[in-house]
Order: sequence, then structure tokens, then C-alpha cells
Amino acid sequence: MAGTNVALNATGNIGTNAGSRLATAAGTLAAHGANVFIAETDAVTLNTVNSVTNTATTTYDLTATAITVTVPTLVRAPTRSWMAARSRERARWRARTWR
Repeated sequence: MAGTNVALNATGNIGTNAGSRLATAAGTLAAHGANVFIAETDAVTLNTVNSVTNTATTTYDLTATAITVTVPTLVRAPTRSWMAARSRERARWRARTWR
């Protein structure tokens, strides 16, 4: 999935799991689903796109070389994990309370 502004909206999962993510190349991304597993090929900005917000019922899991979250567009999910720069030791971020 590629584009300047990419909106992904599903009632089920986007991607399968952390080992089988949906590949994207988006400048700005919005993803909404039960579980979201995305592998962004480069830097990405998370923001609302065409009324689609960054939300997941359970897990929102994204890898990218750099991630910018635009406020007030926050990622909403009980479990969020972002991995920037593809380095678990340097940039793994997990939060359960940021809502």
C-alpha cells in the first residue's frame, strides 16, 4: 500500500501479526482495525486521513524508520508498540495508559 495520504479501515485485522505485517509506503498514515500490524518502509506521520483515525480494538503495532504522531491525533489502543529505526534496544516504545 503506497501513497502520500493512506487510510486503512477494517472491521477485522490490518496485517496478520508482528511477524506478518502489511507493508506500506505512506507519507501520512491512518489505520483503524481490530488489530493493526504495519511495516512502514520509511518515515511516516500518523494523522487522521479521510476521517479514518489511528485506533485499534486491541493492538496497534507499527515499525518505521521514524514516526511522528500528530497531536491531537493520538493512537488509541490498549496495547501500542512502535519500533522506529528498526532497533528494539534503542526505540521500542510500549504504553498501555496513553489514551
